[in-house]
Amino acid sequence: MANKKNIKKTVSKKQKTSKKNNKKNNKKIPLIIISISIIIILVIISSIFIIKSKKLTCAKVVSENGFKINSKVIFKLNNKKIDSINLTRTISVVDSNTSINYLPMIKSSLDDIYKEDNYSNSLDDKKITINLLYNKNKKYIIDNIFIEKEDEGISFNVVKNDINGNYATFDLSKVYTKDSIKKILKRANYTCN
Repeated sequence: MANKKNIKKTVSKKQKTSKKNNKKNNKKIPLIIISISIIIILVIISSIFIIKSKKLTCAKVVSENGFKINSKVIFKLNNKKIDSINLTRTISVVDSNTSINYLPMIKSSLDDIYKEDNYSNSLDDKKITINLLYNKNKKYIIDNIFIEKEDEGISFNVVKNDINGNYATFDLSKVYTKDSIKKILKRANYTCN
């Protein structure tokens, strides 16, 4: 009988040790799940940040010579290459004390200038809005139009060549970083976010 008691005690010690190990393992499982969850959340947040960082938006407002030109440009980047540039420009007449409607004249000029590009526009009584999508591997000048009122109409100047780099020129066949894009646009008085 003495042997039976010793066996029972031994079994009960094993059971106690097993219960302690189970409790330790049960505590480890939630910690592992929490750790994996945190890692997954961090990966998702990092992915969202990386996706957002592939887009750069910059804007510029110029109000002079009787016109207000509101420009917004969105760059879509893939690594260090610009995939596309989407330019939206709204032109409105600041001084409405004249009977001349300048906007149809401006629209006609813009239609001629951008006929080779991916271009659309909308015209109403107060403004003209143009949309340009640049996505071919060639050079594009972002700030290429200048409008000025004159006594009998308007002067419409188009920049065809940006020798000094003053008009925000981008060559989509070349490599750019976000900082280099911002630097080029800063020279042309754009602000980027």
